[in-house]
Amino acid sequence: MIETLKIADVFARLRSRDMLIRIAVVLGLLVGANAVWGWYDQTLGELEDEILMKTLRYEKEARIIKNSRQFEQLSLELRQLKDKTEAERFVTGSTTSLAEASFQALVRDLSAKHRINIRAMRMLPKFTRNGFDYLQMEINTRAEIGDVRDFLLSLSQDPHFIFTDQVEIKIIGAREKRYYYFNANLVAMTSV
Repeated sequence: MIETLKIADVFARLRSRDMLIRIAVVLGLLVGANAVWGWYDQTLGELEDEILMKTLRYEKEARIIKNSRQFEQLSLELRQLKDKTEAERFVTGSTTSLAEASFQALVRDLSAKHRINIRAMRMLPKFTRNGFDYLQMEINTRAEIGDVRDFLLSLSQDPHFIFTDQVEIKIIGAREKRYYYFNANLVAMTSV
């Protein structure tokens, strides 16, 4: 009976208005503390992540600065290789017109070497593709088929980057079986 009175006494006290307010305040403080702790923990995690990212970025930039002489040397070597390749492989001139004249001279030399009779030569507009500039030329010729083959082979083996864009070989006539019309669009890389 003593135990029953104590339990009943506790419940009676809990039912009082003041005690319920105190419990509500304590529960409110606990919920508020839990929310503040969650915010604090989230903010701390974000700050730690940001510090880690900045540390990694700093280490990367420190490595780059440490190896900057190596990168400068590599950059210099690449620039020299680019300049050497352009000088050896590209059709160049101080202006576009001079580069076109150089291109025409190269094609004339190759055609003369292989007995190709150039009937017409016409420069087409310069164009850019994939960051490179190209000169275009259309040629109309008359030659034996073996000479045409040798000309195309010589063109592909030339140290300059010269390519055939279109090629057309036609028979001159039914009676003429030795010579052919050879028309081509030639393209050369340039650095002008």
